[in-house]
Amino acid sequence: MNTIKVDFKSGKFSRSGHCSFNGWHQIASDESVLFSTNVPEGSEQLKLDWFVTNEEKFYRIACDYLLTNTSKLLEYFEFDDGDLAYFSSYYKLDAKRIAEGDILSMIRLKSVVIPHTDKDVIGFGFDCVWDDEHGLGIVIYKDQVISCNEESSAYECLDFEDVFYSEISEG
Repeated sequence: MNTIKVDFKSGKFSRSGHCSFNGWHQIASDESVLFSTNVPEGSEQLKLDWFVTNEEKFYRIACDYLLTNTSKLLEYFEFDDGDLAYFSSYYKLDAKRIAEGDILSMIRLKSVVIPHTDKDVIGFGFDCVWDDEHGLGIVIYKDQVISCNEESSAYECLDFEDVFYSEISEG
């Protein structure tokens, strides 16, 4: 992946902007992925470069987690395959791979959340076939997934120090 550029705009809690994307390895993506951050204005490109440098590692960590925990996740999210045809068409996902139980074919990257912290943490938001309203969110800290829940959990890493770090450092 080459350097990416995002025109960040200030929002209520963070700054965000879209970047053209053409999938994330084997995971489909929106054509325009939302990048959100709360780093000091003017230092966004450093964090984007950090993402680009480490994106293959993040991809591997996320995929390993999802593939290892597929049955647990689908059970937790009460996945019902009755609406697969609709969702695979709606999200432009591969219905054959979904039918084979390939969880990577059931999600679509829609956002990357990069918090202002010196900790090695990042969040990813996905659309998913099992919950079109709440999606899927993954937070990676160092080399492990520390949170996998609804998409909103990816944005909780913007408050990493308050939401996650105390639990990790105590446990």
